[in-house]
Amino acid sequence: MALWVFSIIFCKTIVEYQYNVLVSATMTRVEMVGLTGYLYASAGALSSFLNAFGTQSLLRYVGLGIVLVMSPAAELAAAAGLALFPGVASAFVGRMLDLTMRWSLNNSAKSLLWIATPRAEQELAKPWIEGTVKKATGSVTAVAIGATLALTGGSSVAIALLSAVVAAAEANLMDRADRFVALVIAKLNRKQIGTWWKFSIQRNENL
Repeated sequence: MALWVFSIIFCKTIVEYQYNVLVSATMTRVEMVGLTGYLYASAGALSSFLNAFGTQSLLRYVGLGIVLVMSPAAELAAAAGLALFPGVASAFVGRMLDLTMRWSLNNSAKSLLWIATPRAEQELAKPWIEGTVKKATGSVTAVAIGATLALTGGSSVAIALLSAVVAAAEANLMDRADRFVALVIAKLNRKQIGTWWKFSIQRNENL
C-alpha cells in the first residue's frame, strides 16, 4: 500500500510540475487559468462517468488485480506522452489522465484495500501512509526533480522518463502481487460488503 501510494504521488507531482512549466512558458496567465478550468472540468466529467458506470464493471469483470495496475499504468502513459511529445497538449492529456484516474479507480481501489485491512492494522498503518508517506513523497519528488534537472541541464524529457520508470516499476509490482490480491479479495468476501464487491479469486490468479 505504501509503495503504491508513493508511486502515484511521485508521478502525479511530476506531471503537475511539467504541466505548470510548459503552460506558463507558452501562455498568458488568463489563458493558463482558462486551460486549467477546462482541465478540471474534463477530468471531473470523465471521473464522474467512471465512478457511475465504469468502476463497478471493471472490478466485477477484470478484477481488483487489474484495477490496481491501472493507476500506475495511467501514470506511465502520461509520462511516456510527455517524454515522446513534450508540449502543452501532451501535458494537458497527461494531467487529465492522472486526475481522472485518481478521482475514480484509484480512490475505489484504495478504499477496498483499507476495508480489507484488519482494524488494528489500519490504526497503525493508515496515519503513517496517509500522513508521513504522502508528505515525505512530496519532498522526495521535489529533490528528484531538482537533481534530475541539475544533472541533465534542465531536460523535461529526463523528468518524464524518471516518472515513467517509477510508474512502470509499480505497475509491474502490482501485476505480480497475485497472493496479495487474492488475500484482499478473500477478506472482502468474508466481510460481505455488497454483491458488486465480490470478485473471483480464480480470475485474478489466472491473470
